[in-house]
Amino acid sequence: MTATQSAWRHLGGPAALAATVALSIAVGLYAPDLAHWLAPLGDAYLALLKMVLLPFLLAAMLCSVTHIFRAPDARDYLRGLLVVYPVGLLLAAAAGLAWALLLQPGTLTSSSAGNVLGQIVDATSERYATDVEFPLVPRNVQAEGGSSMLAAVIPSNIFAALGAGETLQVLVFCVLFGLAMGRSSTGRGELLGMLEGVYRTCQTFVQWLGRLLPLGLFALLSAHIAQSGLAPLVAMGGFVLAQALGTATLLIAALAVMAWKARMGPLAVAAALGETALLAVATRSSIACIPAAIEALVTRLRLPRVGVELLMPLGVTVFRFGPALYFALCAAFVAQLYGRPLGFSEAALIIAAASLAGVASSGTTGILSLSLLSIVCVPLRLPFEAALVLFVAVDALMDPLRTLGIVLGNCAACS
Repeated sequence: MTATQSAWRHLGGPAALAATVALSIAVGLYAPDLAHWLAPLGDAYLALLKMVLLPFLLAAMLCSVTHIFRAPDARDYLRGLLVVYPVGLLLAAAAGLAWALLLQPGTLTSSSAGNVLGQIVDATSERYATDVEFPLVPRNVQAEGGSSMLAAVIPSNIFAALGAGETLQVLVFCVLFGLAMGRSSTGRGELLGMLEGVYRTCQTFVQWLGRLLPLGLFALLSAHIAQSGLAPLVAMGGFVLAQALGTATLLIAALAVMAWKARMGPLAVAAALGETALLAVATRSSIACIPAAIEALVTRLRLPRVGVELLMPLGVTVFRFGPALYFALCAAFVAQLYGRPLGFSEAALIIAAASLAGVASSGTTGILSLSLLSIVCVPLRLPFEAALVLFVAVDALMDPLRTLGIVLGNCAACS
């Protein structure tokens, strides 16, 4: 092996990625102008990654659904899907609520703390005024009700859905079309061969991009830190700490599950998924992490490819553990901020509603996810509107944690 090949092979290794993270933090804090100047490189890397995602998902899901509905253990996959994922959502929401009740991040212990939070509200209200006025459902289905919302996830034109990046519609198409392919006896082999060729080609492209991960990670992470700074972290320190500990709890549980299923040590599992985790933090896009997660689960944890290729795209899109944890924490924070005690029934309602909001967050990213906080707060009659700007102020720090919970939580549920 030549020196160039050796350097190329180690470019995406743990040591290189750890050094990249440390350098990104330093540049983001002490050279923000350089970080902002490098931001377009990170955007370009993310665009390249997203460019191949929908063809990758389309080919992988169609092949997997076709195979799995013809397999004798298809019923076991579906039974596990209907049990493991809802239970996982409830447990994630319960973890967020538990840390909120333990740390009491919304309880103001001094007037100075209240003044700091008030200053954040004043400083961010004008900047984000248009961003915090969200409808509960998309405008085009707001008046028609639930039947129109159901129709909205069924693509009338799959090519338009692919062009618009409507991942949920693409998944619905893949499940239905793959089921039809599994039942068909004519032309199935040729079509499957073509789709598998597309999948392998996309996989090669993603592997190339994986070698450039340190460059993309540095540009994305340094700009992210330069934008968020440390002021929101200090003012909302208790809330950020509760979210970080809740995410850590979720990740530890996920690693334990995967170590048990793969018959490996937790540290070995963490090393196998290290690149996927860093990609989640850097890109803040759970969909962008699907190819890396599939490859890690199949090649490093030796899980069956057919099941992984079906469940990972479906789980990441629909069953979103990170947002479920986050929404439960936010609701408890608002209740504490306004001095509202939470009994057993209120806690149960928060867990159930936060799980539902996590599923409903499919297709939303960043501060758009905050619109779904109403699903949890409105039934409890919590006045969450004024607190929205507090969440917006630290969302640049929360979004990577939510994405990490989505990706690794689904890796565990898939296993």
